[in-house]
Amino acid sequence: MACEKTDFLIVGGGLAGLSLAVELESRAVEFRIVDAPDWPGACQACAGVVNPVTGMRHVLSWKSEQLLEALLTFFKRWEGRTGKQYLRSVPLFTSLQSVFDENQWMLRSGDPVYQDYIGRTVRTGLFENCSMEDQRFGQVHRAFRLDVSTWLKDVREWLRLQSRWVDDKFSADELICTPNTLQWKDMRIEKGIAFAEGIRVLENPYFGWLPMNPLKGDALVISCPGLHLQAMIKSGHALVPLGGEQYWCGSSFVLGDRSQHPDPEFMMKIDAWLKEHLKSPFEILEQKTGVRPASRDRRPVLGPHPGDSRLLVFNGLGTKGVSLAPYCARTLADFLTTGTPIPHSMSVGRFDRWIVPLPHQNQGTGKLS
Repeated sequence: MACEKTDFLIVGGGLAGLSLAVELESRAVEFRIVDAPDWPGACQACAGVVNPVTGMRHVLSWKSEQLLEALLTFFKRWEGRTGKQYLRSVPLFTSLQSVFDENQWMLRSGDPVYQDYIGRTVRTGLFENCSMEDQRFGQVHRAFRLDVSTWLKDVREWLRLQSRWVDDKFSADELICTPNTLQWKDMRIEKGIAFAEGIRVLENPYFGWLPMNPLKGDALVISCPGLHLQAMIKSGHALVPLGGEQYWCGSSFVLGDRSQHPDPEFMMKIDAWLKEHLKSPFEILEQKTGVRPASRDRRPVLGPHPGDSRLLVFNGLGTKGVSLAPYCARTLADFLTTGTPIPHSMSVGRFDRWIVPLPHQNQGTGKLS
């Protein structure tokens, strides 16, 4: 039987893999993408929030301007071709819980660099049926929310219609990888394989040496008909409107935990937080859990393995996957199509001290010769 041929194979169909797929398709690059349809990913549990101002000192996120430009360009192009809206500008208010918080906020508000991001401070009377009377909030501008689940579903269906999607679980043991050949099952890969596997990178025989940490997050989806909240709120936990009467509430940040089961203690705490702050009755619709891949320095990891430029990685998006994915996909696509160097702050090469040599051929299964 003749082998199917493609230039690139993308392994992983989450935010990273699908963003790269859309970017490569826009450049008329031939590719296939493989993922198991029932394989859990961190993006299934996230709220899709894009917040450019983070941390206790309310500082701008790393590369905030570049990330927002890439995000808006990416989804404007995608929404233009589908006629559907996935990314929306949503007001975001972050709690200023101390005098120090308020002082830091006021300090940023006077800085020209923050002019487009830091807004006024408000009292909680702004939030109907949400009781946080003793708190002051700062308004964050240029905040967005992506309808992640709908976007993932629609892109996967689009890829299936193009015969680019492969419903399967990738195993490196089925990869024939010699100096002249890359072949997975009946597919010959002419140029390279991009591994966008999220936390599964820890089992990857080529990139498992990267200093990546599991970062688990738990969250709830609730129904609260009386809330009528049109803004995202951060006050210890985050409360995010999903549309209709549904809201996302979370999340925890547990380093090193890879379990796919919600933590009962955290769920009790977040339930108590909701009962304290919501004046209207609510119903818990769903408990969500996701394990995010976080690099040692909290930066994305892109590019080829130092031992074989045909093997590439797209990982380390951490808690800011929605913000980072379009910019990183563009950066990696530039490298793949024009050879544009990947900045050192994002490249695999910055972790040279951890590199493990590529495996040698072992009984003809998926290993380099």
